[in-house]
Amino acid sequence: MAMSTPNDPLVEHGSYKNLDYIVLTYIQGFRISQRIDVYKRNTKIFCNTFGQNIGMIHTIEGKFVKVVFRKFHTLIDNDSEDINLKSINLWLAEHSPMSVNECFVHGDHHYANILWSENRIAATLDWELAGLGNQEYDLAWSIVVRPGQQFFLTEHEESEILNGYQKVNTFDFFKYQYYKVLVMSHFYKYKNESEEYKNWMNRELKKITSIEIINCDRNT
Repeated sequence: MAMSTPNDPLVEHGSYKNLDYIVLTYIQGFRISQRIDVYKRNTKIFCNTFGQNIGMIHTIEGKFVKVVFRKFHTLIDNDSEDINLKSINLWLAEHSPMSVNECFVHGDHHYANILWSENRIAATLDWELAGLGNQEYDLAWSIVVRPGQQFFLTEHEESEILNGYQKVNTFDFFKYQYYKVLVMSHFYKYKNESEEYKNWMNRELKKITSIEIINCDRNT
């Protein structure tokens, strides 16, 4: 077990029953959604830092249990017979990777679980879904835009996040694209309160699924 210094947010970390754990103190900070003005003035820094953060998380080593299964990990049930969802599910079924890159994952890494102090990350919150899981899925879950989000919207911002990630880690881009579509299909069905958001997401999904993924390992 290792204890913290007075100014260190880490209270302790260690191992209990062959599982690693960390304990953090209360940390003050803001979410990007609360300081859009600051984000717009420092977009590249925020995106790079956000990407580096999840990239570093994916390098954590230790003995971890597998993440809890969630409905978001599988193809969506198209009970409404939505023609767009039908097309998306067909694409997902045809391009499903045959292997998974496993590592330690946060499980719910996205903007609302990140606290910032100016343009650096003060804390990453809500680790209850963390464990051994799918690297590219966790990355896609982190980046996919939520309803009402006013940042990380453009290809440039996404590229800067991925650039930040690659400063500390590597990932399979084609698997990332696949899981991005999977996550977006669930948001398309359950998070489409706004017609504007639904239309934006539909355009994004069509953009990805119109490109044949030839570097996927589904045939290996």
